[in-house]
Amino acid sequence: KDGHTHPVHAVSIDDKSTTIVSASDRALIVTDAVTSRVKYRLHGHTGRINTVCVSDNAECFLSGSYDSTVKIWDGRSRSREPIQTLNDASDSITSVLTLQHRGGAEILTTSVDGFIRTYDLRMGRISKDNAGS
Repeated sequence: KDGHTHPVHAVSIDDKSTTIVSASDRALIVTDAVTSRVKYRLHGHTGRINTVCVSDNAECFLSGSYDSTVKIWDGRSRSREPIQTLNDASDSITSVLTLQHRGGAEILTTSVDGFIRTYDLRMGRISKDNAGS
């Protein structure tokens, strides 16, 4: 079934305003912003998705959930499986975002466990745990 089947909990759009990613319960819904048509739905979280993010050029989508994980999805291949799962948090993920810079790209996450975590986007490895403390 296309579209949202539950309340929408999060939404993000790419930097060129062509791809919308939204969260409805445990599903990530990828929509063409120009035609308003659902491209596909992604499943993989075991808890409700709280936050979503689209990287520059819609290269990847990120989703953070009550299940304490951040999933990274390939925005180019349209694979239905996440390319990586970050599972360092011990409680619900509350926000996720990407930062692009000359040296590459980073993922920042926050969670109910009180941590801000920074990851290298290309490697998916944590580079700072509890930033800002």
